[in-house]
Amino acid sequence: MNGKHGKVTMKDVAALAGVTTQTVSRALGDNGTIKEETKARILEIARKIGYVKNLSAATLRVGRAKMIAVFYDNMRNVYFPIMTDYLQYYLQKNGYHTMIISQREKRLGVNLFSIATSQNVAGIITFLEPDDELMKLDPCAKTPMLLVGRQAGAPNIDCIKTDDKMGGKLVGEELLRFGCKDILYVSESFDISCAKERYEGLVSAVGEGVRLLDVSSGKPLFESFDEMKATGTLPDGVFCFNDVLGNWVCKWYETAGIPLPKLIGYDQTSKEIPQPFAFPSVGVDKSEMAKRAVEALLARINDKNKEYQTIIMPVYFSDEATAKP
Repeated sequence: MNGKHGKVTMKDVAALAGVTTQTVSRALGDNGTIKEETKARILEIARKIGYVKNLSAATLRVGRAKMIAVFYDNMRNVYFPIMTDYLQYYLQKNGYHTMIISQREKRLGVNLFSIATSQNVAGIITFLEPDDELMKLDPCAKTPMLLVGRQAGAPNIDCIKTDDKMGGKLVGEELLRFGCKDILYVSESFDISCAKERYEGLVSAVGEGVRLLDVSSGKPLFESFDEMKATGTLPDGVFCFNDVLGNWVCKWYETAGIPLPKLIGYDQTSKEIPQPFAFPSVGVDKSEMAKRAVEALLARINDKNKEYQTIIMPVYFSDEATAKP
């Protein structure tokens, strides 16, 4: 049975079930006002005849899609897919779908923001810090938004992040315990708030004199380490802003045939996915962080006037270097 254009419609499901289209809509929308047996029968009929819910039409009726847009900037960093998987799990538990948007941008600007809002999403989760132009527009007044892993530069946005300064401090204490005296911090640009905070935490533990390698400067990481090797200035301790950089540093040492110094990463991605090289890392309960992120965003969706908050998640240092299935 097909509609006028050969596509199965809600009317087709209603006709076969002997109910109204409104009843079908409530069943497909998981509305608790209809009996479970009626809902089960409607869902089974819809499955058998191949009915697919028209989310665009539903959006026009209710004004907002049950859709949350998720922004991040680097598909090669496994931290983002891991966190997005956790976020998607908790969003689905609350009846929301996810729209994942990966863009090679360091900031969330008006143009990227408009991609999500043009789809009439209910909210936005972003790993990209909003730029100044977007913050001037007070984006949350239009579409609720939550920033993950970063500290917003303006007060009108909810944030959830790891305790980056404490993470850096834990790394510094471990490097000192290991006897390191010449420490290198391999980092993204300090324009990213958490990169700077991890450095500040490291310095608070080991003191001044930490060397900095900014991988966003344009010079390839391997070239920088080649220069240190040539000048005899390789460090005896390395802290990497994230585990991705940690793996690249390990690869350079392996290629150069030089024993790896004490190296510590951040994000502990090996807990969820086995990594090419084993090294300790600072971690956070990513599932709990995602759960609290979703709770905070849904609270903002339900009450746009509530006070903005910054949630700081506790971190821990772990020598555990392999994922457990």
